[in-house]
Amino acid sequence: FIGRYNISNNWGSFSVSTLLRRLESFNNGRTTTIGYSTAGRINSYKKDDIRFQIHMGELGRYVGALLARDLEQGKIEKTRSAIISYRHFWIRNYRSTIFLGMGMTRVSNSKRRHWGVNVINNLTNELQLGIEYGNYSVEEKSSSSKYLQVSARYNL
Repeated sequence: FIGRYNISNNWGSFSVSTLLRRLESFNNGRTTTIGYSTAGRINSYKKDDIRFQIHMGELGRYVGALLARDLEQGKIEKTRSAIISYRHFWIRNYRSTIFLGMGMTRVSNSKRRHWGVNVINNLTNELQLGIEYGNYSVEEKSSSSKYLQVSARYNL
């Protein structure tokens, strides 16, 4: 079951949601889990905005890429994660976003951090091109990866 409540106004938007689900495992049988999320966008200067998300609870695989499993060592994994970003419009067709995110789990003690900055150009109403530079790190393995990503999007 997923429940969500949204509020939108000229200042931006805000939502609160919950995920209620039933898990089955060979060791523990059936169990019910619950997780919570909040997210929002706050308008700032002209078209710019600040965006955020906060997730807590027994969200397992629904929180982020490779952060948590639903069950870890026969126990329900609890997670916490957050992301914040600022989107800035430079000139008519150019915008950038800078973001910072983190996530952690209780049972497996996983910790992830991700930051990035991008530039996107809307060449036409249908076509946009972008480039992003960032870093994704896995604390418990003492590893991190810098990346450069190029993207293209065409809207039909």
